[in-house]
Amino acid sequence: AEPIIKEMLAQSGCYCGVLSVVESEFLFQSQSDSVMSSAIMPLVSFEGGQVVYHGVLALGSNRLNHFDKEKGSLFLDYLSDLLSAL
Repeated sequence: AEPIIKEMLAQSGCYCGVLSVVESEFLFQSQSDSVMSSAIMPLVSFEGGQVVYHGVLALGSNRLNHFDKEKGSLFLDYLSDLLSAL
């Protein structure tokens, strides 16, 4: 997964928006054609002062602007932090 989605997550934590075809196919597989917008939340821990990725929670919508960073991502960031802590 690292070569496909690490750069996207490293930019701003939670990613909201439209994915590339490769990213969408990797995350949503057979459903990728119907995903128009998505929210990708990293599941991370901090070990030895470094961020360690354990996975992602990927949510997809068939509406183009359903997940949009301009709408805000406070709840999604909170959800990412909560799931990471678990």
